[in-house]
Amino acid sequence: MLKKRGISPIIASVLLVLIVVVLAAIFAVYGLPFVQNLFGSEDCFEVLGDINFDKSSNYNCYYDDESGQKRTGFSVKIDNEGVKGFRVGLLHEGSSDVIDITQDSTFPIIRMIDGVFGGALNINNKGGVRIYVANGIFERIDMFPILSNGKVCTDSSKALEPVECLDIDVRNSLHDDEGDSGNGECTLNSAYWSNSNGGALSILTVDEGTRVYLTTTGSEECNDKDVNLEIWEDDSSDPDKLNYSPTATFVNGKAIVSWDAEWQCDGFNLFGYCFSDPPEYYFESSLVEDNSKSISSSKIEEDELKVLRTEPVCGNQRIESGETCDPPSDDEVSCQTSEGYDGTRTCLNSCQYDECNTDQFCGDGEVNGGENCITCPEDAGQCPQCTLDSDCDDNNICNGQETCDVDGQCVSGTQLQCGVYQCYPDTGCGFCGDGEVNGDEQCEIGDSRLCLSDGTSGDAGGLGGFSGMAPGSGNDGTQTCTAQCTWDECVADP
Repeated sequence: MLKKRGISPIIASVLLVLIVVVLAAIFAVYGLPFVQNLFGSEDCFEVLGDINFDKSSNYNCYYDDESGQKRTGFSVKIDNEGVKGFRVGLLHEGSSDVIDITQDSTFPIIRMIDGVFGGALNINNKGGVRIYVANGIFERIDMFPILSNGKVCTDSSKALEPVECLDIDVRNSLHDDEGDSGNGECTLNSAYWSNSNGGALSILTVDEGTRVYLTTTGSEECNDKDVNLEIWEDDSSDPDKLNYSPTATFVNGKAIVSWDAEWQCDGFNLFGYCFSDPPEYYFESSLVEDNSKSISSSKIEEDELKVLRTEPVCGNQRIESGETCDPPSDDEVSCQTSEGYDGTRTCLNSCQYDECNTDQFCGDGEVNGGENCITCPEDAGQCPQCTLDSDCDDNNICNGQETCDVDGQCVSGTQLQCGVYQCYPDTGCGFCGDGEVNGDEQCEIGDSRLCLSDGTSGDAGGLGGFSGMAPGSGNDGTQTCTAQCTWDECVADP
Protein backbone atom coordinates (compact mmCIF):
# COMPACT_ATOMS: atom_id res chain seq x y z
CA MET A 1 0.00 0.00 0.00
CA LEU A 2 1.36 3.39 -0.93
CA LYS A 3 1.63 6.07 1.79
CA LYS A 4 0.45 9.60 0.91
CA ARG A 5 3.03 12.33 1.48
CA GLY A 6 2.44 16.13 1.53
CA ILE A 7 4.52 18.88 -0.06
CA SER A 8 7.88 19.19 1.59
CA PRO A 9 8.53 22.35 3.68
CA ILE A 10 11.25 23.49 1.29
CA ILE A 11 9.00 23.33 -1.74
CA ALA A 12 6.23 25.10 0.18
CA SER A 13 8.55 27.96 1.13
CA VAL A 14 9.72 28.36 -2.46
CA LEU A 15 6.15 28.45 -3.73
CA LEU A 16 5.21 31.06 -1.11
CA VAL A 17 8.11 33.30 -2.14
CA LEU A 18 7.13 32.97 -5.80
CA ILE A 19 3.54 33.94 -5.01
CA VAL A 20 4.69 37.04 -3.10
CA VAL A 21 6.99 38.08 -5.95
CA VAL A 22 4.21 37.66 -8.51
CA LEU A 23 1.76 39.69 -6.42
CA ALA A 24 4.35 42.46 -5.90
CA ALA A 25 4.98 42.61 -9.64
CA ILE A 26 1.26 42.81 -10.36
CA PHE A 27 0.90 45.65 -7.81
CA ALA A 28 3.88 47.51 -9.28
CA VAL A 29 2.43 47.25 -12.79
CA TYR A 30 -1.22 47.93 -12.01
CA GLY A 31 -1.78 48.83 -8.37
CA LEU A 32 0.88 51.51 -7.81
CA PRO A 33 -0.03 53.57 -10.89
CA PHE A 34 -3.66 53.35 -9.79
CA VAL A 35 -2.82 54.67 -6.30
CA GLN A 36 -0.59 57.39 -7.72
CA ASN A 37 -3.29 58.41 -10.14
CA LEU A 38 -5.75 58.42 -7.26
CA PHE A 39 -3.64 61.06 -5.49
CA GLY A 40 -2.89 63.04 -8.64
CA SER A 41 0.72 62.09 -9.47
CA GLU A 42 3.82 60.41 -8.13
CA ASP A 43 5.18 63.60 -6.54
CA CYS A 44 1.85 64.26 -4.81
CA PHE A 45 1.81 60.69 -3.56
CA GLU A 46 5.29 61.14 -2.06
CA VAL A 47 4.24 64.07 0.14
CA LEU A 48 0.88 62.67 1.15
CA GLY A 49 1.94 61.77 4.67
CA ASP A 50 4.12 64.84 5.22
CA ILE A 51 1.46 67.55 5.47
CA ASN A 52 -1.27 67.29 8.07
CA PHE A 53 -3.47 69.19 10.45
CA ASP A 54 -1.89 68.86 13.88
CA LYS A 55 -4.74 67.12 15.64
CA SER A 56 -2.94 67.36 19.00
CA SER A 57 -3.22 71.15 18.97
CA ASN A 58 -5.84 72.92 21.08
CA TYR A 59 -6.14 75.65 18.45
CA ASN A 60 -8.24 73.64 15.96
CA CYS A 61 -11.41 75.34 17.12
CA TYR A 62 -13.78 78.28 16.61
CA TYR A 63 -15.51 80.81 18.84
CA ASP A 64 -18.11 83.59 18.62
CA ASP A 65 -17.82 86.08 21.47
CA GLU A 66 -20.08 88.82 22.73
CA SER A 67 -18.08 91.52 20.91
CA GLY A 68 -19.05 90.01 17.59
CA GLN A 69 -15.66 88.56 16.71
CA LYS A 70 -15.86 85.20 14.96
CA ARG A 71 -12.60 83.30 14.68
CA THR A 72 -11.50 79.83 13.59
CA GLY A 73 -8.04 78.48 14.32
CA PHE A 74 -6.22 75.61 12.62
CA SER A 75 -2.74 74.11 13.09
CA VAL A 76 -0.65 72.77 10.20
CA LYS A 77 2.48 70.63 10.29
CA ILE A 78 4.65 70.11 7.18
CA ASP A 79 7.65 67.80 7.15
CA ASN A 80 8.83 67.79 3.54
CA GLU A 81 10.99 70.33 1.77
CA GLY A 82 9.15 69.54 -1.45
CA VAL A 83 6.06 71.26 -0.02
CA LYS A 84 6.14 75.05 -0.28
CA GLY A 85 2.62 75.69 1.00
CA PHE A 86 -0.98 74.56 0.90
CA ARG A 87 -4.39 75.48 -0.40
CA VAL A 88 -7.22 75.71 2.10
CA GLY A 89 -10.92 75.57 1.45
CA LEU A 90 -12.87 77.27 4.23
CA LEU A 91 -16.41 75.88 4.20
CA HIS A 92 -19.38 77.62 5.83
CA GLU A 93 -23.05 76.94 5.18
CA GLY A 94 -22.46 75.45 1.75
CA SER A 95 -20.03 78.11 0.47
CA SER A 96 -16.27 78.19 0.68
CA ASP A 97 -13.29 80.52 0.44
CA VAL A 98 -10.24 79.07 -1.33
CA ILE A 99 -6.83 80.50 -0.38
CA ASP A 100 -3.28 79.46 -1.35
CA ILE A 101 -0.95 79.95 1.62
CA THR A 102 2.80 80.15 0.89
CA GLN A 103 5.73 81.91 2.55
CA ASP A 104 4.96 85.64 3.04
CA SER A 105 1.62 85.47 1.23
CA THR A 106 -1.01 87.85 2.58
CA PHE A 107 -4.81 87.65 2.79
CA PRO A 108 -7.28 89.95 4.55
CA ILE A 109 -9.09 87.07 6.29
CA ILE A 110 -6.05 84.98 7.42
CA ARG A 111 -3.39 85.79 9.98
CA MET A 112 -0.75 84.04 12.07
CA ILE A 113 -1.65 83.36 15.69
CA ASP A 114 0.51 86.35 16.73
CA GLY A 115 -0.04 88.48 13.61
CA VAL A 116 -2.67 90.72 12.05
CA PHE A 117 -5.09 90.10 9.23
CA GLY A 118 -3.39 91.01 5.98
CA GLY A 119 0.07 90.42 7.45
CA ALA A 120 2.68 88.08 5.97
CA LEU A 121 2.05 84.37 6.56
CA ASN A 122 4.76 81.93 7.57
CA ILE A 123 5.45 78.39 6.34
CA ASN A 124 7.70 75.78 7.96
CA ASN A 125 8.37 72.67 5.88
CA LYS A 126 10.73 70.93 8.31
CA GLY A 127 8.33 69.56 10.88
CA GLY A 128 7.39 72.73 12.74
CA VAL A 129 3.76 73.53 13.55
CA ARG A 130 2.21 76.82 12.41
CA ILE A 131 -1.08 78.12 13.79
CA TYR A 132 -3.36 80.22 11.58
CA VAL A 133 -6.50 82.20 12.40
CA ALA A 134 -9.37 82.72 9.93
CA ASN A 135 -11.85 85.57 10.23
CA GLY A 136 -15.19 83.80 10.57
CA ILE A 137 -16.62 80.49 11.71
CA PHE A 138 -16.03 77.51 9.43
CA GLU A 139 -17.45 74.03 9.92
CA ARG A 140 -14.84 72.33 7.76
CA ILE A 141 -11.38 73.12 6.40
CA ASP A 142 -9.89 71.17 3.49
CA MET A 143 -6.14 71.36 2.81
CA PHE A 144 -4.23 70.48 -0.38
CA PRO A 145 -0.40 70.46 -0.67
CA ILE A 146 1.35 72.95 -2.95
CA LEU A 147 4.63 71.49 -4.24
CA SER A 148 7.87 73.38 -4.76
CA ASN A 149 7.20 73.35 -8.52
CA GLY A 150 3.91 75.17 -7.91
CA LYS A 151 1.66 72.18 -8.51
CA VAL A 152 -1.43 71.90 -6.29
CA CYS A 153 -2.28 68.31 -5.32
CA THR A 154 -6.04 68.72 -5.57
CA ASP A 155 -6.64 64.97 -5.17
CA SER A 156 -4.56 64.71 -1.98
CA SER A 157 -6.67 66.54 0.55
CA LYS A 158 -6.75 66.51 4.33
CA ALA A 159 -9.84 67.61 6.23
CA LEU A 160 -10.44 69.25 9.61
CA GLU A 161 -13.73 69.87 11.40
CA PRO A 162 -13.04 72.48 14.09
CA VAL A 163 -14.83 72.24 17.42
CA GLU A 164 -15.89 75.05 19.72
CA CYS A 165 -13.03 76.62 21.70
CA LEU A 166 -13.49 75.92 25.39
CA ASP A 167 -10.02 76.82 26.68
CA ILE A 168 -10.00 80.47 27.78
CA ASP A 169 -6.30 80.88 26.92
CA VAL A 170 -6.93 79.60 23.41
CA ARG A 171 -9.88 81.97 22.99
CA ASN A 172 -7.73 84.89 24.14
CA SER A 173 -5.00 83.91 21.66
CA LEU A 174 -7.44 83.77 18.77
CA HIS A 175 -9.03 87.07 19.78
CA ASP A 176 -7.50 90.25 18.29
CA ASP A 177 -8.12 93.46 20.19
CA GLU A 178 -7.58 95.75 17.23
CA GLY A 179 -10.33 94.27 15.09
CA ASP A 180 -10.01 92.76 11.65
CA SER A 181 -7.15 94.90 10.43
CA GLY A 182 -4.29 97.04 11.64
CA ASN A 183 -4.81 100.14 13.76
CA GLY A 184 -2.39 102.41 11.92
CA GLU A 185 0.57 101.34 14.04
CA CYS A 186 3.51 99.14 13.13
CA THR A 187 2.78 95.53 14.06
CA LEU A 188 5.46 92.83 13.96
CA ASN A 189 3.96 89.72 12.39
CA SER A 190 6.63 87.02 12.23
CA ALA A 191 10.35 86.30 12.62
CA TYR A 192 12.13 83.42 10.91
CA TRP A 193 15.48 82.17 9.63
CA SER A 194 16.29 82.19 5.94
CA ASN A 195 19.15 80.88 3.81
CA SER A 196 18.52 83.43 1.09
CA ASN A 197 17.84 87.14 1.19
CA GLY A 198 14.09 87.32 1.61
CA GLY A 199 13.41 83.60 1.22
CA ALA A 200 12.30 80.93 3.63
CA LEU A 201 14.81 78.64 5.30
CA SER A 202 14.36 75.19 3.79
CA ILE A 203 17.31 73.63 5.65
CA LEU A 204 17.39 74.29 9.40
CA THR A 205 20.82 72.70 9.85
CA VAL A 206 23.84 74.51 8.39
CA ASP A 207 27.63 74.34 8.67
CA GLU A 208 29.41 77.00 10.68
CA GLY A 209 30.31 79.99 8.54
CA THR A 210 27.21 79.61 6.35
CA ARG A 211 25.52 82.94 5.72
CA VAL A 212 21.92 82.95 6.91
CA TYR A 213 19.36 85.73 7.11
CA LEU A 214 17.20 86.94 9.97
CA THR A 215 13.84 88.07 8.59
CA THR A 216 11.20 90.05 10.46
CA THR A 217 7.86 90.77 8.79
CA GLY A 218 5.48 93.53 9.76
CA SER A 219 2.44 95.52 8.75
CA GLU A 220 2.54 98.23 6.11
CA GLU A 221 3.01 100.85 8.82
CA CYS A 222 6.42 99.33 9.67
CA ASN A 223 8.05 100.40 6.40
CA ASP A 224 11.13 102.63 6.95
CA LYS A 225 11.16 101.77 10.66
CA ASP A 226 14.09 99.97 12.32
CA VAL A 227 14.25 96.86 14.46
CA ASN A 228 17.03 95.66 16.76
CA LEU A 229 17.85 91.97 16.64
CA GLU A 230 19.44 89.73 19.26
CA ILE A 231 20.60 86.15 18.62
CA TRP A 232 20.38 83.61 21.42
CA GLU A 233 21.90 80.15 21.76
CA ASP A 234 19.08 78.14 23.28
CA ASP A 235 20.21 76.41 26.45
CA SER A 236 17.02 75.12 27.98
CA SER A 237 17.63 76.73 31.38
CA ASP A 238 19.85 79.70 30.58
CA PRO A 239 20.06 80.91 26.93
CA ASP A 240 23.31 82.61 25.90
CA LYS A 241 23.14 85.93 24.09
CA LEU A 242 25.62 86.36 21.25
CA ASN A 243 27.76 89.46 20.95
CA TYR A 244 26.01 90.51 17.75
CA SER A 245 23.06 92.92 17.79
CA PRO A 246 22.44 94.31 14.29
CA THR A 247 19.75 96.74 13.18
CA ALA A 248 17.53 96.21 10.13
CA THR A 249 15.13 98.54 8.31
CA PHE A 250 11.69 97.55 7.03
CA VAL A 251 11.33 97.61 3.25
CA ASN A 252 8.11 96.30 1.68
CA GLY A 253 7.05 94.71 4.94
CA LYS A 254 10.37 92.96 5.71
CA ALA A 255 13.43 93.79 7.78
CA ILE A 256 16.34 91.52 6.84
CA VAL A 257 19.90 91.22 8.15
CA SER A 258 22.56 88.57 7.53
CA TRP A 259 24.72 86.56 9.93
CA ASP A 260 27.55 84.09 9.37
CA ALA A 261 26.45 81.16 11.52
CA GLU A 262 28.74 80.44 14.46
CA TRP A 263 29.38 77.16 16.21
CA GLN A 264 29.86 77.04 19.96
CA CYS A 265 29.98 74.19 22.43
CA ASP A 266 26.50 73.64 23.80
CA GLY A 267 27.51 71.27 26.55
CA PHE A 268 30.49 69.76 28.38
CA ASN A 269 33.92 70.63 26.98
CA LEU A 270 36.77 68.26 27.90
CA PHE A 271 40.30 68.69 26.51
CA GLY A 272 38.95 70.62 23.54
CA TYR A 273 36.26 68.07 22.69
CA CYS A 274 32.64 69.14 23.03
CA PHE A 275 30.19 66.56 24.36
CA SER A 276 26.88 67.91 23.12
CA ASP A 277 24.45 68.21 20.25
CA PRO A 278 24.85 71.11 17.78
CA PRO A 279 23.92 74.52 19.21
CA GLU A 280 20.38 75.73 18.46
CA TYR A 281 19.65 79.40 17.83
CA TYR A 282 16.62 81.66 17.86
CA PHE A 283 16.48 85.46 17.57
CA GLU A 284 14.39 88.27 18.97
CA SER A 285 13.39 91.38 17.06
CA SER A 286 12.14 94.59 18.69
CA LEU A 287 11.03 97.91 17.25
CA VAL A 288 13.62 100.64 17.87
CA GLU A 289 11.07 103.36 18.54
CA ASP A 290 9.10 101.15 20.92
CA ASN A 291 10.96 98.10 22.24
CA SER A 292 7.80 96.86 23.93
CA LYS A 293 6.81 95.72 20.44
CA SER A 294 8.88 92.62 19.89
CA ILE A 295 8.68 89.19 18.34
CA SER A 296 10.81 86.06 18.44
CA SER A 297 11.56 83.38 15.92
CA SER A 298 10.29 79.97 16.92
CA LYS A 299 11.80 78.44 20.05
CA ILE A 300 10.48 75.01 19.17
CA GLU A 301 13.53 72.80 18.80
CA GLU A 302 12.51 71.59 15.35
CA ASP A 303 12.27 75.20 14.13
CA GLU A 304 15.51 76.55 15.57
CA LEU A 305 18.67 77.01 13.53
CA LYS A 306 21.24 74.29 14.19
CA VAL A 307 24.91 74.89 13.36
CA LEU A 308 27.35 72.04 12.72
CA ARG A 309 31.04 72.30 13.52
CA THR A 310 33.35 71.84 10.54
CA GLU A 311 37.07 71.15 10.31
CA PRO A 312 38.97 74.27 9.18
CA VAL A 313 39.80 74.24 5.48
CA CYS A 314 42.63 76.52 4.42
CA GLY A 315 41.74 78.32 1.20
CA ASN A 316 37.96 78.46 1.53
CA GLN A 317 38.11 82.23 2.11
CA ARG A 318 36.78 81.91 5.67
CA ILE A 319 38.94 82.43 8.76
CA GLU A 320 38.20 79.37 10.88
CA SER A 321 39.49 77.86 14.10
CA GLY A 322 43.30 78.00 14.33
CA GLU A 323 43.67 80.29 11.28
CA THR A 324 44.85 83.89 11.33
CA CYS A 325 44.08 84.51 7.65
CA ASP A 326 42.82 82.67 4.58
CA PRO A 327 44.33 83.13 1.11
CA PRO A 328 43.76 84.37 -1.47
CA SER A 329 41.06 86.68 -0.15
CA ASP A 330 43.24 88.28 2.54
CA ASP A 331 45.56 91.03 1.32
CA GLU A 332 48.75 92.14 3.01
CA VAL A 333 48.31 93.78 6.39
CA SER A 334 50.40 96.48 8.00
CA CYS A 335 52.74 95.60 10.84
CA GLN A 336 55.74 96.90 12.76
CA THR A 337 58.99 95.13 13.55
CA SER A 338 60.49 94.94 17.02
CA GLU A 339 62.84 97.79 15.97
CA GLY A 340 59.83 99.95 15.13
CA TYR A 341 60.13 99.75 11.34
CA ASP A 342 56.89 99.76 9.32
CA GLY A 343 56.23 96.72 7.15
CA THR A 344 53.65 94.24 5.88
CA ARG A 345 52.68 90.64 6.56
CA THR A 346 51.45 88.23 3.90
CA CYS A 347 49.04 85.32 4.34
CA LEU A 348 50.83 82.02 3.70
CA ASN A 349 49.33 78.84 2.26
CA SER A 350 49.18 77.52 5.83
CA CYS A 351 46.56 80.21 6.63
CA GLN A 352 49.03 81.93 8.96
CA TYR A 353 50.63 85.35 8.52
CA ASP A 354 54.37 85.36 7.94
CA GLU A 355 56.82 87.59 9.83
CA CYS A 356 56.73 91.33 9.41
CA ASN A 357 58.66 92.25 6.25
CA THR A 358 60.11 95.74 5.90
CA ASP A 359 62.30 97.68 3.51
CA GLN A 360 63.41 100.07 6.25
CA PHE A 361 66.76 99.67 7.97
CA CYS A 362 69.49 101.70 9.63
CA GLY A 363 71.49 103.18 6.80
CA ASP A 364 68.68 103.56 4.28
CA GLY A 365 69.04 107.34 4.39
CA GLU A 366 65.82 107.99 6.29
CA VAL A 367 65.14 108.46 9.97
CA ASN A 368 62.41 105.91 10.65
CA GLY A 369 61.30 103.39 13.23
CA GLY A 370 63.11 103.92 16.52
CA GLU A 371 66.20 105.46 14.93
CA ASN A 372 67.93 108.48 16.44
CA CYS A 373 71.38 109.96 16.33
CA ILE A 374 72.47 107.53 19.05
CA THR A 375 71.09 104.26 17.67
CA CYS A 376 71.58 105.06 13.99
CA PRO A 377 74.05 107.88 13.31
CA GLU A 378 74.18 106.80 9.65
CA ASP A 379 70.68 108.22 9.17
CA ALA A 380 70.21 110.62 12.07
CA GLY A 381 73.63 112.31 12.05
CA GLN A 382 76.26 112.87 14.74
CA CYS A 383 75.19 114.59 17.93
CA PRO A 384 78.24 116.86 18.24
CA GLN A 385 77.47 118.42 14.88
CA CYS A 386 73.86 119.26 15.65
CA THR A 387 73.08 122.96 15.23
CA LEU A 388 70.33 125.24 16.41
CA ASP A 389 69.40 127.72 13.74
CA SER A 390 66.60 128.55 11.34
CA ASP A 391 67.40 125.87 8.81
CA CYS A 392 64.09 124.02 9.26
CA ASP A 393 61.34 125.18 6.97
CA ASP A 394 59.24 126.73 9.77
CA ASN A 395 62.22 128.55 11.35
CA ASN A 396 61.89 126.45 14.48
CA ILE A 397 63.62 123.51 16.05
CA CYS A 398 62.65 120.39 14.16
CA ASN A 399 59.23 119.66 15.62
CA GLY A 400 57.81 116.80 13.65
CA GLN A 401 57.93 115.68 10.07
CA GLU A 402 59.36 118.50 8.00
CA THR A 403 62.07 119.17 5.45
CA CYS A 404 65.16 121.32 5.64
CA ASP A 405 65.83 124.50 3.73
CA VAL A 406 68.48 124.54 1.05
CA ASP A 407 71.90 123.67 2.47
CA GLY A 408 70.40 123.78 5.93
CA GLN A 409 70.51 121.46 8.87
CA CYS A 410 67.76 120.46 11.25
CA VAL A 411 68.58 120.12 14.90
CA SER A 412 68.65 117.04 17.10
CA GLY A 413 71.15 115.07 15.13
CA THR A 414 69.52 115.27 11.73
CA GLN A 415 72.40 116.34 9.51
CA LEU A 416 70.40 115.55 6.41
CA GLN A 417 70.46 116.86 2.89
CA CYS A 418 67.54 119.14 2.27
CA GLY A 419 64.79 117.84 0.01
CA VAL A 420 66.03 114.25 0.26
CA TYR A 421 65.43 113.22 3.85
CA GLN A 422 62.87 114.07 6.44
CA CYS A 423 63.64 115.69 9.74
CA TYR A 424 62.46 114.09 13.02
CA PRO A 425 62.95 115.43 16.55
CA ASP A 426 65.05 113.38 18.94
CA THR A 427 65.04 114.44 22.56
CA GLY A 428 68.08 112.23 23.18
CA CYS A 429 70.33 114.47 21.09
CA GLY A 430 71.99 117.62 22.45
CA PHE A 431 73.18 120.61 20.48
CA CYS A 432 75.49 123.57 20.88
CA GLY A 433 73.67 126.13 22.95
CA ASP A 434 71.45 123.75 24.92
CA GLY A 435 73.29 124.63 28.16
CA GLU A 436 74.98 121.24 28.47
CA VAL A 437 78.41 120.09 27.34
CA ASN A 438 77.76 116.91 25.40
CA GLY A 439 79.25 114.95 22.56
CA ASP A 440 82.49 116.49 21.27
CA GLU A 441 81.65 119.92 22.67
CA GLN A 442 84.44 121.61 24.69
CA CYS A 443 82.17 124.12 26.37
CA GLU A 444 78.81 125.84 26.20
CA ILE A 445 78.16 129.34 24.95
CA GLY A 446 78.73 131.76 27.84
CA ASP A 447 81.38 129.60 29.53
CA SER A 448 84.80 131.04 30.33
CA ARG A 449 87.89 129.80 32.17
CA LEU A 450 91.32 130.89 33.29
CA CYS A 451 94.26 129.98 31.15
CA LEU A 452 98.03 130.38 31.19
CA SER A 453 100.03 132.01 28.52
CA ASP A 454 101.97 128.81 27.95
CA GLY A 455 98.76 127.20 26.57
CA THR A 456 97.71 125.26 29.64
CA SER A 457 94.50 126.00 31.44
CA GLY A 458 92.36 125.01 34.38
CA ASP A 459 89.57 122.46 34.08
CA ALA A 460 86.34 123.74 32.59
CA GLY A 461 83.72 124.77 35.08
CA GLY A 462 80.01 125.29 34.79
CA LEU A 463 78.40 128.10 32.92
CA GLY A 464 80.50 131.16 33.70
CA GLY A 465 82.55 129.21 36.26
CA PHE A 466 86.27 129.22 36.98
CA SER A 467 88.54 126.63 38.47
CA GLY A 468 92.06 126.52 39.78
CA MET A 469 94.84 126.91 37.20
CA ALA A 470 97.11 124.11 36.22
CA PRO A 471 100.77 124.59 37.04
CA GLY A 472 102.87 126.31 34.42
CA SER A 473 104.58 129.59 33.61
CA GLY A 474 103.46 132.77 31.94
CA ASN A 475 100.85 135.40 32.53
CA ASP A 476 97.35 134.62 33.62
CA GLY A 477 94.72 134.77 30.90
CA THR A 478 91.07 134.01 30.07
CA GLN A 479 89.40 131.74 27.50
CA THR A 480 85.78 132.10 26.33
CA CYS A 481 83.54 129.59 24.57
CA THR A 482 82.92 130.21 20.88
CA ALA A 483 79.57 129.93 19.08
CA GLN A 484 80.74 126.48 17.94
CA CYS A 485 81.12 125.34 21.56
CA THR A 486 84.93 125.25 21.37
CA TRP A 487 87.45 127.22 23.47
CA ASP A 488 88.83 130.38 21.94
CA GLU A 489 92.52 131.29 22.19
CA CYS A 490 93.84 132.23 25.59
CA VAL A 491 93.86 135.99 25.97
CA ALA A 492 96.41 137.29 28.47
CA ASP A 493 95.08 139.50 31.17
CA PRO A 494 96.38 143.09 31.04
